[in-house]
This record gives sequence, structure tokens and C-alpha cells, in this order.
Amino acid sequence: MKLTRCFCLVVAGILGLGFPAHSAPVPVANYSKPIRLVCVGDSFTAGTGIGMEWSYPNQLARMLGKNKWEIHNCGVSGATMLQKSDNPYRYKASLQSKPDVVIIALGTYDLKPKNWNQAEYVSDYKEMISAFQALPNKPLIYLCLPPPVIPPGRYDIPSSGPDMLIPLIGLLASENHLDLIDFNTPMQSHPEWLPDRVNPNHEGSFAMAKAAYAVLTGTDYTGEMLLPLSAPAPTPTSTPTPATAPTPPAAPAVK
Repeated sequence: MKLTRCFCLVVAGILGLGFPAHSAPVPVANYSKPIRLVCVGDSFTAGTGIGMEWSYPNQLARMLGKNKWEIHNCGVSGATMLQKSDNPYRYKASLQSKPDVVIIALGTYDLKPKNWNQAEYVSDYKEMISAFQALPNKPLIYLCLPPPVIPPGRYDIPSSGPDMLIPLIGLLASENHLDLIDFNTPMQSHPEWLPDRVNPNHEGSFAMAKAAYAVLTGTDYTGEMLLPLSAPAPTPTSTPTPATAPTPPAAPAVK
């Protein structure tokens, strides 16, 4: 995608020098009941490949604690922002849940060639933002920059796609005075966190949860990955393994 100099300067201001941000984190003390956080998204939100209990919303819930927060994982595997696609995200239920805070993380599956339409993507994104902004309780809304896609991509999603989405989402956030959660930067140097080249593993989801925690609370999460009840600990990834590396052939049997 060719960018004009003006457009590039705007994007640099958003992404290179700091995101447009609220003056303070979510004001937890202002809520008399647990804050209802609704996570809208696709496979990254749903926890495809690792189970919902290890998804970033569920890990985030354990970080935040249940006394002041009520997390709703509304991720749908393979869903798109585009309403004319192979799997459009239907957000009526998310609206009816009366959220106090909304995190929107959609775009990666929009990048399939059979789905992608930039103008409609931006239009549909604006419509979703407007729908949440129109709710009586005026929820705080956060937009997410997507994780990278490891070359050569997978599921018909090109590896160059997230680089095209990032400036679009950044400008949507700027135009609507919304904050951004950066899921992209923490994953750039960790291809092993995206073992199928698209979806995060436990460590990848943990990194996403930490990114969301930092924006919502204004502080970094420094603890260990918290385990869900009655769930075995994941096997940590110790050595980065390129997603495209071929499996070596088995050694011949000795006769």
C-alpha cells in the first residue's frame, strides 16, 4: 500500500512517538459494581488452538482480579470486521451486554483476498465504534493493533497484511479520540509465539494480556502467568523455531 507523506507523518505520530491516550487509566474507583469489560475479536480473542481459558481475555481476567472486573470473552474464531465476508462478526450480543469497557481486536481475517475491501473495512469499523459509543452508559473503547503474521502467512492471510491494518486502525483511534492496545510490537521478536504463523500460543496470549493490562491500569504487569483453575501449566517455549522450518527426515534404520 503506497502512503502519502502526510499520511506517513500522521501514522508516525500515532505509532512511532506514542499512541493517542486517555489522560488516566480506567478509573476503577468510580464504579460501584465490577467493571464489565467486553472483548470483541477473532481467534486471538477466542483462544483458538490453546483453549479459551488461556486466551488473552481470560489471562487478563486473572491479572485484574474478579473483585473489580467482570471480563466477557466475546471472541469468534475466524471472524471479520467486514460485514460482507465469509464470517462477519455479529456484535448485537456485545452491545446488549451493556459494557463499561470494550476492547475491539478485529482485522486479521479480513485480510483474506476474498474478504478484503479497505473502504468497507474502515466504514464497518466506524459503524461498530459508533454503535458502542451510542450506548447509554458511554463505555470506554480501545482499539487493538493486530499481532504480526509470520511469513509466508497462512489461512490465505498474507504476512504483509498487519502492516496495512496498523495505520488504518491508528487513524481510526485518532479520529475518534480512542486509545490503542498494541498487540503487534511484543510479538515482533517472538515468532515462536505464533506457532501456526497466525494464532498465538500461551506465551503470545500472555504478552497480549500484559499489553492490555498496561493500558487499562497504567502499570506494567510484572507477575508470572497465572494458571486457570484445574488446568495444567503450558510448556514454555525455550528455543525459537521458525514456523516454516521443515521437519528433518528420520534417520535410516541400522541393519
